Amino acid sequence: MMEKRAVVAQLDRASDFGSAGAACPDFRGVGRSREMIGFRRGVGMVEFARMYSAWGSARKARRTVEKDREVFKILVKNLGDLEIREVETDRLERFLGEYRENHSPATCNIIIRHLKAALNWGLRRGIVKANACIGIKLFRVPKRYPKFLSDLQVGKLVHAAVEHSRPLYLYVLLGLYAGLRAGEIAESQWSWFDPDRRIITLEPNGSWIPKDRDSRRIPMHHFIREALPDPLPKGYIFVSGKRNSGHGQWRYYPRTAWKTIVKRAGLPADVTPHWMRHTFATRLVQAGEPLINVREYMGHSSTAVTEQYAHAIITGSKIDLLT
Repeated sequence: MMEKRAVVAQLDRASDFGSAGAACPDFRGVGRSREMIGFRRGVGMVEFARMYSAWGSARKARRTVEKDREVFKILVKNLGDLEIREVETDRLERFLGEYRENHSPATCNIIIRHLKAALNWGLRRGIVKANACIGIKLFRVPKRYPKFLSDLQVGKLVHAAVEHSRPLYLYVLLGLYAGLRAGEIAESQWSWFDPDRRIITLEPNGSWIPKDRDSRRIPMHHFIREALPDPLPKGYIFVSGKRNSGHGQWRYYPRTAWKTIVKRAGLPADVTPHWMRHTFATRLVQAGEPLINVREYMGHSSTAVTEQYAHAIITGSKIDLLT
């Protein structure tokens, strides 16, 4: 029990685990001692997680590496520091069945997907002989449509933002009329905006990388163009006095201000900034924008993800014409 707690404690303390250029924590002194022969006999789960994250830190998005670490933390906490080759399908299915009793199916599916990718990586390198996740079915997740605002609610939210402050007004515009994620808005720079060509170009900067890992271009709505200062300053658009320890930068996450304008606009209290992104995509689909274009603007991995917004077309249904 003490060994398991020590392992999990090291995982907890590894705040830079998998970050680009960061040294990975050394887990070799934790858990059972083992003779490391060649590449690799008797690799424990913690040691495997360390190697996998060190490899992924230079190749995958930071949040993905962090999620990998969270998954292995859960596995070590529940299964112990097993040798990775001892992770078998039956054992995983029993664990997932028990874990599902207190966690959502979506959370369980995250574990399956991340572990499957990690074991495939180990399989290609001869660390494991088989992928124990092969054959394990994902849990069924109830279908949920994205939540979005009506045109009337959009107008009220914009009006409330205008009355609050200019920075919050631009924050809302970038969500409603460019479909940026909250994290993308917080990391946005003036250099992303080209008013003359009316294009917004999202680009990685420093340690921050967009969720889709690629730069992407979005047509600039005239509301955003009109709200930009002339000439454009340099640096980050949104800066606050609170330090964001995750990126080591000063960024703008207007939680209190957001709640204020949501209340002033008379919107439900559970409305989050991400609703603006859903609203942007939904309104584009309603307007007849091709799904392939919406996918590019949103930065989705596939058109299948974008198709969830096609539910908005139901507003044009001919059902009332039935007699």
